[in-house]
Amino acid sequence: MKKYLVIKNKKLLPSLSVLMAFMLLGSNYSYAAVSCDTNTCTNDDVLPSTGAGTSSATWVFNNNYNGMAVTNTSTGAITSESTGILVGGNNVVSITNNGAITTTQSETGSWNDSGIRTEGTITELINSATIKSWKFGVFVNSGLVKDFTNTSTGVISSTSSAAIEDTGTIETLTNDGTISGYNTGVILEGNGSITNLVNNGVITASNATTQWFGSSIFLNSASAKIGTITNNNLITTDKYGILNYGTIGTINNYGTIETASTGILSYGNIAEINNYGSITTTTLSNGQGIFLGNTNTVSSNTINNYGAILAKKSSGIDVNNNTLIINNQGTVTAAKQGIYVENAASGALINNSGTITGDTGSINIKSANASVYNSGSLIGDVSLGASSSLYLLGSQATVDGDVSGGDTSLLSIGTSDAASSFDAKTTENVTVNKITVAEGSSLNLYDTNAWTASSTDADAFLNKGLVTLYGDTTLTSNVTNNGTILLNGNTNGRYNTLTVSGDYVGNEGYLVLNAALAGDTSTTDKLLITGDASGTTHVTVNNLGGGL
Repeated sequence: MKKYLVIKNKKLLPSLSVLMAFMLLGSNYSYAAVSCDTNTCTNDDVLPSTGAGTSSATWVFNNNYNGMAVTNTSTGAITSESTGILVGGNNVVSITNNGAITTTQSETGSWNDSGIRTEGTITELINSATIKSWKFGVFVNSGLVKDFTNTSTGVISSTSSAAIEDTGTIETLTNDGTISGYNTGVILEGNGSITNLVNNGVITASNATTQWFGSSIFLNSASAKIGTITNNNLITTDKYGILNYGTIGTINNYGTIETASTGILSYGNIAEINNYGSITTTTLSNGQGIFLGNTNTVSSNTINNYGAILAKKSSGIDVNNNTLIINNQGTVTAAKQGIYVENAASGALINNSGTITGDTGSINIKSANASVYNSGSLIGDVSLGASSSLYLLGSQATVDGDVSGGDTSLLSIGTSDAASSFDAKTTENVTVNKITVAEGSSLNLYDTNAWTASSTDADAFLNKGLVTLYGDTTLTSNVTNNGTILLNGNTNGRYNTLTVSGDYVGNEGYLVLNAALAGDTSTTDKLLITGDASGTTHVTVNNLGGGL
């Protein structure tokens, strides 16, 4: 049987197994109607208290409760200068808030001031209304919350710190409403952990006055962990969307991450990042779409972009860590580099079948041993580090910009496993160590092309496929021809000259040229070699209207 009690003068009736404190106002006493039995406790009125610290919490569960269901109804209002609801270390309860929980402690108040604080176990925490605190909306203080849901009508907020502070364990956090912090939306410190964080609503923070203030989700400890973050709606902030110094298993973004600075920034560990939605950074000069710092390790070595990354002031993806893989099937657009691989990221692998655009370069690789496989569009210059390679694959690959590389760098048109037909009209200048046209692949060159392979090897420019000229072209390199060089692909009657500024070796290759045969005055395509010529080349001459 339920018992309805009126509590006055901060004293507890023996039949009420819940400790409560109330606010004394002059000669008048506040009161509240509470209904409790052995399994449930419900508030549908006003529960106020005064004073700082956990001893002045409004509603305290600290007597070894196991299975108590606590409800603050739509007419219930829990107000405090300290903590609204406190769950002690030996208690197991569930909490449903359909009303208002408000704490108003000033700046001199306790670090523990919270709307809801737990050191015990909350099996289910459902907020469908308002939890608002000066410090923390919800504080998991080395306790456990198994299932935490902020519904579509729920608002959890802080006016000076974090909406949710976790130094304990949250198994599942599902946000369908609004989580709004002053410094950060959700923060994990110490050994704080969340197994699964799902955002279907809005997570935001506003104060960006220091390095980490303004972060929507913040792992502020090397021991902090989140298994999976799934964003289906909006993460927005004045600074960082997700800031990580701990460990994150997987980030799945199906919605929108929109920030003034970096969308995802990590100096900790991230296993995998999958972007199916959009990541947009707007106003700050260091605002990358994704940045992985030099202490970061990415265990599965993968960033997958199937959506859109837009960095209006900086780089789209900036990595400075151990070996990793970047797969882009979407768009990366940046005011600086589309993808920037810094010195510490040796052995990076980039696969692009989408579009990467950068005002100062589509891809800039400072580290060694990187490989870029492009079957999509690169808009902007490509810069390769030492022993790094750019492979152009398929019939849709384009590079709208110049290509340069360090020692032992390579530009390859196709591979032994994947052919390519590459048109170099928009790739005017190439300066790398070696250039290869793979067997079964083709390369079209134009008047505007100036391609250089700096290696002193005979096969600095190695043709195993088909090279076709659509204008006069100079190759500043040694050339080995195992395939076919077609000196004239034009249909306008002009004749072309290929100048090899280096040595030429024919390795049973073919040379096809057009001529109007007329004796010594014949007009013809030409192969000019400034160095030595050797080997065997089979020559075919197409007589175009000559008299012979």
